[in-house]
Amino acid sequence: MIADSRPWLVRKRLIKKGGGCSPAVLEAAAKRVKGALPAEVREFLFLVEPISMFKEGELNDEGPGEFFFYHPKQSEFKWHSLVEWVPQTDWSGARGLAIGQSGYGDAIFWVMGHRAHPDGCIAVHDHEVAMGDLQCAVFARSLSEFIAKIVCLKGLSPDAMDDDYDDLIDDDEEPEEEDLADNLEGMFDFAGQEMFDEEYGELNPTSERGRKR
Repeated sequence: MIADSRPWLVRKRLIKKGGGCSPAVLEAAAKRVKGALPAEVREFLFLVEPISMFKEGELNDEGPGEFFFYHPKQSEFKWHSLVEWVPQTDWSGARGLAIGQSGYGDAIFWVMGHRAHPDGCIAVHDHEVAMGDLQCAVFARSLSEFIAKIVCLKGLSPDAMDDDYDDLIDDDEEPEEEDLADNLEGMFDFAGQEMFDEEYGELNPTSERGRKR
């Protein structure tokens, strides 16, 4: 799950270089959340150590930009009831372990108890409806798939701005608007957007994209 993805995760400052969280840290987290960590989550955190977007209440200049994974030491890394998510027919029996957060403050969950999806799907409470047309949306079928998708899409969605954008800007010279637009158009991943739309509709049948399938 991690070997091929690690270079991108490090470059995006989502994880530290080197090893992951120690068994002692993971055991302490399991005790704090009052239950064994899901095997896939535990394996992920054993292999990587997340970097927070925030440091001492401020944005972390050395951290990620679009979203981040919670460190198991963080108080936000905990279980939540998802019974108030909609449609409630899908979420009434679900609970989620918050494993990360978007830049909008929306938690990313490892979910169990969803009506239609097996335990281990990854969901986002997208209150800004920035990724699709649902606030409560399933993003991936597993944590492994979630990692593969964010690497493929260069973020949570195809329109997430990658570090390559910085290469278009010269510190000493502002680019012509037309040149910048042409470069940005060339960077946009139309195939990735098509894949994202298809997957979003399949994973979320009540969404507009799902109803069009």
